[in-house]
Amino acid sequence: MKYIITFSFFLASILLSAQAYIPCEEPQNITPQEQQEIKEQRKSRRDQIQNAKIAFYTSEIQLTPEEAQAFWPVYNAYWEEINKAHRQTREYLKQLSEMDKAGKSDMVAISKVLDQYVASYENEGDIYQKYYKKFLAVLSPQKVAKLYLAEERFREQMIEMIKEQPKNE
Repeated sequence: MKYIITFSFFLASILLSAQAYIPCEEPQNITPQEQQEIKEQRKSRRDQIQNAKIAFYTSEIQLTPEEAQAFWPVYNAYWEEINKAHRQTREYLKQLSEMDKAGKSDMVAISKVLDQYVASYENEGDIYQKYYKKFLAVLSPQKVAKLYLAEERFREQMIEMIKEQPKNE
């Protein structure tokens, strides 16, 4: 178990240090081949982080092979849904920011985006409720609690690793 955790942190630190070499935004004037390479590097990085996360969660939750077989399909569906909801929430926030920067005073348009923004958080809450019940169908309450704690620990550790990265100048 200790090996899995150590390996997860080692892998995550390698990935985060490599992140400095993979631009987050598409640079201007690059060839299609370079664009493809950047895309492949990003996918590889996401896959490696996902593998580290799986190892970390499996260890932290102490999943048996049978529990893991039932748990991971549910968790993957949850992760896909919650990420889609997060992206939508960020999109509404981006729209609000753009309206603010442009100095828009169209109260109807602003109110509409605000309503969508607030509703997107409600949607996220609905997703959490839905999957909480699904997690309880495949894991004990104690292991569901460990899942939520593992998610937070993993997120915090990733943030710490990013903070410890040297800044690109």
